[in-house]
Amino acid sequence: MDPDMALKRWKFFRVFWPILCLGFAGFSLYQALIGVEKRFASDAGFILVPLVFLIIGMNARGKMLKEQNEADTLTIATVISAGEQVELYYARQNTYVFYVPAMLKHDRRVSGLLCGIGILFPLIGVFAPLIRPLFYFLG
Repeated sequence: MDPDMALKRWKFFRVFWPILCLGFAGFSLYQALIGVEKRFASDAGFILVPLVFLIIGMNARGKMLKEQNEADTLTIATVISAGEQVELYYARQNTYVFYVPAMLKHDRRVSGLLCGIGILFPLIGVFAPLIRPLFYFLG
């Protein structure tokens, strides 16, 4: 995958999803205010709270994409605690920007999990009024 294209998609999604979730939460609060259903207020909380996870995950993912895009010089580094040698990429103009390909798999999983929570839970909150009667019927 092209790092520039991934960074552009990340920037779009980072702005689009929170705005959409705020709209969902506003609609849920509006429904609660006009008295359609009292639980819409709790549904709004279920939509907004996971945005914290999304923001953390998206910031981590953005940092990884930036590091991969800027760090282009390969070197071999020795891990102090295990003595293992690993590949390390760094940016020549700013040596504080670096990434280790061996760690990317773990970092992607963690940021993906956080982003997944930030995406899935708001959807559950949006569809909760439709899902709730099903659970009442089954219970």
